[in-house]
Amino acid sequence: MLGDITRENRFTRDTSGIAMWSKPFQLKIGNNETLAVILMDTEGFFDADSTMEDYTRIFALSSLLCSVQIYNLVERLQLDFMKQVEIFKQYGFYATLSGKAKPFQNLVYLIRDWPNKAEYNYGVVGGRTYLRRCTESGSKEIQKICNNVENCFETVSCFLMPHPGLEVAEAEEPFRCLEIKNDFLDEVRSFTKWILSKDHLIVKKIGGAEVTCRELLRLFIALTELFNNNSAPPPKVLFERMEEVMFESALDECRNFYRRKVSEFCNLHFEGRETVDLEHLYLMHLKKNDERATIAEFEEFNKRLKSDAIEIFKKNVRGVKSGVFEIFVKTLENYAEDELDKMKLNVKENAMKLERALKIVGECETYYGEEIKNDLLKHGLQSTAVNLEQLYCMYSKMEEAGNNFEVLKRQHNKEKRAALKKFEERIQSVSDGLRTDWVKKLEEQIEVFFSSFLKFLSITWSSVIP
Repeated sequence: MLGDITRENRFTRDTSGIAMWSKPFQLKIGNNETLAVILMDTEGFFDADSTMEDYTRIFALSSLLCSVQIYNLVERLQLDFMKQVEIFKQYGFYATLSGKAKPFQNLVYLIRDWPNKAEYNYGVVGGRTYLRRCTESGSKEIQKICNNVENCFETVSCFLMPHPGLEVAEAEEPFRCLEIKNDFLDEVRSFTKWILSKDHLIVKKIGGAEVTCRELLRLFIALTELFNNNSAPPPKVLFERMEEVMFESALDECRNFYRRKVSEFCNLHFEGRETVDLEHLYLMHLKKNDERATIAEFEEFNKRLKSDAIEIFKKNVRGVKSGVFEIFVKTLENYAEDELDKMKLNVKENAMKLERALKIVGECETYYGEEIKNDLLKHGLQSTAVNLEQLYCMYSKMEEAGNNFEVLKRQHNKEKRAALKKFEERIQSVSDGLRTDWVKKLEEQIEVFFSSFLKFLSITWSSVIP
């Protein structure tokens, strides 16, 4: 037994309003999906504490939230109880006239303490026969009500449950009573197996579209607000609000799909990221970043993705007919265009960051070159073409140095360190991340620069040897 559910033999109500089981029961169904089953209990009708408006709100709200509504009756289909269900005939008529799906799904009349087993046997078979008799040959009022109910619900069925026994009915704690009639226990097992079968344990739908747990929560909040303002909202208002909830949920799902695909695309095309670190800037440099080609690629990607997102939206709201459909599609299209504009802006900004990084590398290389030239001049050497008189002067200076370039190499290392330090300080203004590749690039360019000097000096030395 579910220990938190109580049953008291008393006149006053035991459940007030709507009570829901705190956690869903999860069942695996086809296509690797999980069905969440939530148990709900509502207060009974016609107690001394509730008004007609209370009954209307409770039954309407529970029926809209449930895929299976079990209507508990005593001994027969009672006219006064049936009239409570008929209150919602306006919703069925509106759905029919508007070409919409029926607002409610499965209704089960659970008739307990059934007294006429000889005429209609216990269980679903006897219930089906009894319900058909009421629908086809009952009083005109009963027939009318049954037909109105069928216009509101996708399916209507009936189950006849025997009395559990006087010992149970008179016990202070019925759940602890051991004197329960066998036929009652048999039918409880039969009812449980039947109601939890695949034919009856169905997914909640709104307008033909299946509802997720997230959507159900959103629907619950929206309907609660609606019923707080109206005991029974006008059909047009109710249907429009339910459809808006489904459209909003579908729109959120498409946005999430779009963001996920953009993230995956930007993992490979990081030019479109909002934040690009130094490592990715260096990769952009290696790819020979072309801003125009990149933007064109992003535009083509967005065109395909927007089309996919719209198709997903249409699929998710399939069967939900609403005048706001085009408005939501336009909202989704605008969202995709806004995201494309953001990506294009990111591409431009990241291209500018790359230019700044390359400019800093070039400026630090130039700084090193100027300092090395100054060191060459200090030693009487120069890196430009010279005449014979200048060559002889350089020869004399190099003779004084003993043809030893160690001093120059030390100056090279000193100026390289200074250039790298300047680079480390300035590159931080571009972006974060590891600077290893950029430092290595600058070092390589400095070494190439210095090697060209050494090569020139070696040639010059050969030229001035007697």
